[in-house]
Amino acid sequence: MSIRDLIYDYTEDKSVISQGLAYYQLGKVQHIKINSVDHVAGSTLPYSSTIMADAEVDGETPFLVMRGEHLLNFHCTCSDNTTTLCKHLAALVRALSDILVPTATKSDEGAVAELLALYEPKVDFSPDGTGITKKPKASLIPTLDFDPYNNYFSLEFHVASPKKAYILKSISTFYTHLLHNDTVTYGKQLILEHKRENFDQPSQFYLNLIDNAFDWLTYGNNSNLDGLPKVGRYLHLSHNQFDQLFDYVADHGGEINSHRKDGTTGRMRMQNRTPETIVQVVARSGDEYLLGVSMDDYKIFSNNRLSYLYNDDAILRPSEGYQQHVLPLLQTVKKADNALVLNDDQLTRFMARVVPQVAPYVDLQIDPSLRQEHIADQLVVRLTLDYPQRNTIRGRLRFHYGQANFNPLVPEDIPPHLLRDIDAENAFAALLDKYRFSVNEDEWLLVGEDTIYDFLHEGLPELMPLAEIDIENTLSKVQPKRAMAPHMTANITHGMLELSFDEKVYGREVFLEVLKAYRAGKKYIRLTDDTYIDIINPQIAAVNDLLNDCGIPLKELEDDEPVELPLYRALTLDAFDEDACDVVFNRREAFRTFAAELTRGDAQETPVPQGLKATLRSYQMQGYQWLTRLARLGFGGILADDMGLGKTLQTIAYLLHQHEENPRARSIIVMPTSLIYNWEAELNRFAPSLNYRIIVGSKKEREALLADIPEGTVILTSYATLRRDAPMYENYQFDSIVSDEGQYIKNSYTQNTKSLKSLNGLHHFALTGTPIENSLADLWSIMDFCLPGYLHSWREFRNLYEVPITRYEDTARLTQLKRQISPFVLRRIKNDVLTELPDKIDTVLYAELSEEERRIYHTQLALSHKTFIEEIANHPAGQARVRVLTLLMRLRQVCCSPALFLDGFDKPSAKLNLCMSVIEDRAAAGHQMLVFSQFTSVLDMIVPELEKRGIDYLTLTGKTKSSDRMALVNRFNEEHIPVFLISLKAGGIGLNLTSADTVIHYDPWWNQSVENQATDRTHRIGQKNSVHVIRLITKNTIEEKILKLKEKKQALSDAVITSEESAISRLTMDDLEDLFALDYTDIPTMAPAPRPTRPVYTMDITE
Repeated sequence: MSIRDLIYDYTEDKSVISQGLAYYQLGKVQHIKINSVDHVAGSTLPYSSTIMADAEVDGETPFLVMRGEHLLNFHCTCSDNTTTLCKHLAALVRALSDILVPTATKSDEGAVAELLALYEPKVDFSPDGTGITKKPKASLIPTLDFDPYNNYFSLEFHVASPKKAYILKSISTFYTHLLHNDTVTYGKQLILEHKRENFDQPSQFYLNLIDNAFDWLTYGNNSNLDGLPKVGRYLHLSHNQFDQLFDYVADHGGEINSHRKDGTTGRMRMQNRTPETIVQVVARSGDEYLLGVSMDDYKIFSNNRLSYLYNDDAILRPSEGYQQHVLPLLQTVKKADNALVLNDDQLTRFMARVVPQVAPYVDLQIDPSLRQEHIADQLVVRLTLDYPQRNTIRGRLRFHYGQANFNPLVPEDIPPHLLRDIDAENAFAALLDKYRFSVNEDEWLLVGEDTIYDFLHEGLPELMPLAEIDIENTLSKVQPKRAMAPHMTANITHGMLELSFDEKVYGREVFLEVLKAYRAGKKYIRLTDDTYIDIINPQIAAVNDLLNDCGIPLKELEDDEPVELPLYRALTLDAFDEDACDVVFNRREAFRTFAAELTRGDAQETPVPQGLKATLRSYQMQGYQWLTRLARLGFGGILADDMGLGKTLQTIAYLLHQHEENPRARSIIVMPTSLIYNWEAELNRFAPSLNYRIIVGSKKEREALLADIPEGTVILTSYATLRRDAPMYENYQFDSIVSDEGQYIKNSYTQNTKSLKSLNGLHHFALTGTPIENSLADLWSIMDFCLPGYLHSWREFRNLYEVPITRYEDTARLTQLKRQISPFVLRRIKNDVLTELPDKIDTVLYAELSEEERRIYHTQLALSHKTFIEEIANHPAGQARVRVLTLLMRLRQVCCSPALFLDGFDKPSAKLNLCMSVIEDRAAAGHQMLVFSQFTSVLDMIVPELEKRGIDYLTLTGKTKSSDRMALVNRFNEEHIPVFLISLKAGGIGLNLTSADTVIHYDPWWNQSVENQATDRTHRIGQKNSVHVIRLITKNTIEEKILKLKEKKQALSDAVITSEESAISRLTMDDLEDLFALDYTDIPTMAPAPRPTRPVYTMDITE
């Protein structure tokens, strides 16, 4: 047999074979160790040798026993599989072939031939094409037998076909046939080739059992393990083999054939079960008592580990407790013909010692009067404790039984023949040992400051329920006393927040010592009179936490003056729950008034600014009141509403209020570059009376813009621009500084954060839906902008909150942090205000073309404008229609990305960057989204960006088979895949995608109703969440014109126009001219030119 055939006999997995050969060819089979029973050292190993071999292969250790062309046993550390070869074993077999077979130098061609041979297709004549001819497998049927004289079990086997069974007269001969794959004729009904795979699955266990009987032994020795008789017709089971057999049978049907004592064969049950057992004690004449045990007629079979009960019908393995406690009683009583006679003293000891141990497992039938008469008196423990000298406790112990009592450390003090509860006595002595008492002649001593504290604090309460304890005065004086927190008073005087302390019990010096010890992790301090002060209590913990929350160092408590704090600490003080920790905390009237205004939103309602051109919803009104209230009190904060809830509108209302209160005040809003024109549009829409200035352009242009900012102006700038311009703002004092998309300053070390914090302003606000993106450091950095110092330094914050919360899941610190930030962070998610929201939240996000994109766009626009004029002048409207559509599509493609029609354009697309930013943010927040585009090439462009970021997605286009559409829909709805890329025409109708709550329209569609239909894939019956519809528009392009055109022609959005063609066909000449008009102010490096002359006629392009 070749190596190929040998490996194929034990695995048909080609990947295993190829990986094994690769390991061999790469030299990864190392440190081969071979042992052979019939091998003479130094000679060549004959192929017929019986060998045991192991090696190291790629970090694993394969092992095998092999004789000739047969593997007798094998396993590998990579798995528990012992029926098929793994790749490491395949490599070892291949390596052994060079040792066992006379080797010749193999050329590369020979090695390649061997590799290819392994992959030669095998002729397959099986009817189902699986390569396996379906034929009945043989069965190895066991029959159990027990030898009561030698106390072991044996197995006899039959080899059976579906029609007839044949007894195995010699298991050794059967094993030899199995080793050599011999074909043997058992009778007319069974001719069997002895291969493992020719036996059914239940037989595999018994084949392994036979293998184990011959493991590690030279073939033909014909002896078994554990000194059992030689293997012939019966396989005599070792203790371990019988345990394995019991486990297998109990787990696979619970029955096996068995020879009975009467010579018949029946079915034997094997079960993990404890039999019903009755233990009886009855009185006889005089002072004699009869102890009897009754249960079904079982005999006991024990091995080194386990015990079994058996009869002709069943073998039971009782519970461990039954084996340990009940079986010794059974064995003893059975030796005495199932009954024992006890005298009065023996019964008493039986009741005290045996009954408690067997009671959980048997049915005890004992007369109650016997229980009362022969059970010992209850043990009473009495312990006297005193304090004879510093750091020493002395204990005197006595055990009491009725009228008798004694010191267990004095043997002569113990009454003879006293029935004692030794277990209870030992248990109490073990407790003294647990708390480090040691025996000193006839008494117990405890020495050491810490050990005494631990005993008084923990051990003494544990002993109290178990003993009568007398504590003498000398010890009472040093027992731990609870540290008392000082009385505290909060007040506001002359605009300053003050916190004062009044120590009523121990004084300021002791209080400071208590706090220092508490912070050092100690459990107590000691006064000069040896008294222990227990500092682990809710009062000290609460006061210490309050000091940490307020950032008060202990040094400030050394004198008796009140501690001055920033006003924002009033919230921390007001949140202090003195009732929960039993601390006296007084709030003066001025403090209560200030805290009430800060914590209650309706304390002073601020009217909506007259110049606001919008109606605030109730939750937006709440946000506006929150912003103005914090500003009025001199604070800042984080508006952390979910995307689409109107953070921009609430902020505009706030800025407008500040402007009306102080028309000279300047404010600044810093944002990502992509949002500048969103803010411009929103300010024009909601606050047209508010002056603003956008800081963009070259350095010289920005310097000019910043040189003289009029009073009352709101500055709009980006983080990228501010990084370069920060020095220009040094002389400006702002009323409000707003950080939009506050996550841009989540890293305190970046220039974004440093440049923003360098600005001078009274009120700092951050707008972000994700105040924590990666870690608590994000929150600290943003909060440190809004309220510098409120959450302490980064190092203090990390020690106080981040490490305990993130590393140790400290829920108390998490609750404390939430309490700290809650007044200054306003967070509403869509579900919180669902009744307040419209069915759909529409948002337009603007992207600004890069310089190169602008050149390409305006070049294409100029060409399109020229062609449009020519088409209109030279062709009737109907003939010009197709050409006009092509021109408009080309402009829209440039807005999406010039790469859609310019080969080799590989620069980043402004709109693609904006789209990916939205997708990343929404996916991180757990949202599912639909991304629609008219162009499948846009979807193809998004795919690599999603893969680069590790965001899962699905795609549905016109090429998707109808049969696959619903499968994709089901996957999206059921597997919570973040992104579904859909071409607008293919997926605009007929889909139910209610698991999504976000719709992104990458490019604007002419017909609003078509976009609405696409949006309605998720915004429909069954949708439980509000739907956020986001439209991406490229600034100063045809897309912006399309958006305005749709707003102007709202009638077209009401399903009048049902397709792009019909939408265009209903556009007037004015509309088309506006779409193709050249905007000279936005064309880079191009001078204005005369506008082309409009045709003298007008026309509508109609159907």
